[in-house]
Amino acid sequence: MMRSRIAVFLVVFAVYSSPWLTAAPRLSPEDSGRTHRSRIAAGSQFACHAVADGTVWCWGANQFGQLGDGTFVFRSTPVRVGSPLTGFPAGVVSVAAGFVHACALHSDGRVRCWGENSRGQLGDGSRINRSTPVLASGLSQAIAITAGAYHTCALRAINGGAIIDHETPFERRIVAVEK
Repeated sequence: MMRSRIAVFLVVFAVYSSPWLTAAPRLSPEDSGRTHRSRIAAGSQFACHAVADGTVWCWGANQFGQLGDGTFVFRSTPVRVGSPLTGFPAGVVSVAAGFVHACALHSDGRVRCWGENSRGQLGDGSRINRSTPVLASGLSQAIAITAGAYHTCALRAINGGAIIDHETPFERRIVAVEK
């Protein structure tokens, strides 16, 4: 038991002392009340980090394109997700990761996702895996996101929430969540 506590401490210390994670996000006045945003997310054998400059960097396994860099190559060091040239602007305020997909919430309330899409978890209306970010169609004004193994959820500023849920009932569209 003591060894596992020491190991956890060392991992947490190593992560929080990393220069990648020391840059605190700067929130604008309109972000008041929205402080529960994830700046780092881990999936199965990969991780992503939303940096304070609004870009996203991922590393690790990449067999489904879950690093979002346009390749399927394993990366042992962080690579930038997309670019303005590929339709992935800066301005990311949080990230979420599922089993082998990831999503980014942008400051304009839009959500872009990449990686495995076998159950439509990227929200683009298809079941095609994507190695670069795609816009979750029909979703706007999101203020928070989260992801599970094969689904992604977004909290919207109006009308409650939305869920990109393709486990039940295997629909590949965004479904409104009623209050």
